[in-house]
Amino acid sequence: LVGEACEIMKIENFIGARAKLSRAIQMKSDNANYYMLRGECCLQLCDFKESILNYNHAIFLSSESAHEWEARLSYIHYLYSQILYDEHDFQGAIDQINLALHYRANRFSYQSRKIAYLYALKQNKACLELVEELLQNHEEAELYVLRARLNKLFGHITKCFYDVHKALELNPENRQASRIVDELNRSAEECRTVAVNLALSGNLPEAINKITVSIDTNPTVAEYTVFRGTLLRQQGQFDEAIDDFMKALTKVNEDSKTYQDALRQLVLTYNDFAVECYSKGYYEEAISLLDQAIKRERNEKGFYTNRGDSFRMVGYLSFALADYQQALELDPHDWVIISRISLVHHQYGIKEYTNKRYAEAEKCFTTAITCNAKIAQYYISRAWSRFMQKHLPAARADLLRAMYLDSSIEEGVMLAARLYPN
Repeated sequence: LVGEACEIMKIENFIGARAKLSRAIQMKSDNANYYMLRGECCLQLCDFKESILNYNHAIFLSSESAHEWEARLSYIHYLYSQILYDEHDFQGAIDQINLALHYRANRFSYQSRKIAYLYALKQNKACLELVEELLQNHEEAELYVLRARLNKLFGHITKCFYDVHKALELNPENRQASRIVDELNRSAEECRTVAVNLALSGNLPEAINKITVSIDTNPTVAEYTVFRGTLLRQQGQFDEAIDDFMKALTKVNEDSKTYQDALRQLVLTYNDFAVECYSKGYYEEAISLLDQAIKRERNEKGFYTNRGDSFRMVGYLSFALADYQQALELDPHDWVIISRISLVHHQYGIKEYTNKRYAEAEKCFTTAITCNAKIAQYYISRAWSRFMQKHLPAARADLLRAMYLDSSIEEGVMLAARLYPN
C-alpha cells in the first residue's frame, strides 16, 4: 500500500495516495514514515490542519528524523499563516507563525512575516520591538521603512526621519522611503510658516512650539534651529538659545550665510545673558559669558565695555581698564567708554588715597578729570589728596570747581571746613 501510494504521488494523485496511506496506518499505526507521507499528501491538497497533525504524530513516533521533520513542519505552519493572513484571519496567522518560530526561531523570513501580521493587528508596540530586534542583525531598507512608520505612529518624528534616510542610504530607489521623506519635508516647512506668522503676531511661546515640530520633523535644516534660538533669546531663555545656535553651527559650512547668522545670534545671546547676570549681581558669570562672546567676535565694542563693567564691579581694575581701552580703539570718540575709563582711574585714586599714597592718588584723580572733567566727585577726591599734601591753594581750586559743578555735594561742605577754617 505504501509503495502504491508513493507511485501515485508521483503523478500527483494525492487524494488516492492519502487513502492508501490511511489504510496502511490502520494496519501499522506505529510507523512514523507513514504519517509523514500522509502529511505531505495533505499539504499538497492544502489541508494544512491535517498535514500539521500528521507531522506532529510522525515526530512523536520518531526521534531520529525529528530535526528534519520539524523543519518541514515549521515551513507548513509558515505557509498556513500566509493563507490565514490572506483570508484576514490575522490572529490565526500570528498563532501559526509563532508555531513556525517555535521550531526555527532565527529564520528571518518567518520573523518578517510575523512583523506584517502584528502590523495588521495594530499591535504596534510588539511590532516595533520585533523590528528593532531584527535590525540588530539584519540591515534591511524595508525594515527601516517599517520602523519609520511605527515611530511616526508613536510620535517619534525625529527617529522616523533618521530611519527613512537610513533606508535610502541602503536602497536609494526605495519609493516608500522617498515618499515619507517628502511628507516630512513638507510638514516641517508648513510648521515653519505657521511659526513665522505666530512670531510676527507676538505669540512667541506658540511660535517656539511650532518651530520645534519643524526641527523634530527635519533636524538637518539649520535655519529652523537658528530661528528657534532667536525666539528663545527674545524670551530670555538664554541657555536653550545658546544650545540651538551651537547645534546650528555644526550643521552647515563656515562660509554659508546660515553659519554667519547663527554665529552672530550666538554672540548676541552671550552678551544678553551677561547683561542679565550683571543686573542680578552675578559678575563672575557675566565675565565668563562675555569671554565666549569676545572669543567669537573681537570687533564689537559693546562686548568689551560690558566685560569691563563686570571686571570693575569685582575690583579687577586693570582688566577693566584694558577692556575699556580696547573698546575705545574700536570707537575713539565714544563718550560712554571715555567716561568708564575715568571711573577706573578714579577708583585707582581711591585705593592709593586709602593706602596714604597721596601723590599717586592725585595723579590718578588728575587722569580721571582729564578723561571727564564734568564729575564734581573727581575734584573733591583730588582736593582731599592735595589737602593731605598741604597743597592748599590747589585744593581750594578743586573745591571751588566741584561746588560749581554740583553745589549740593555734601562732602564739599566738610572739605570747606578744613580748607577755610576761619
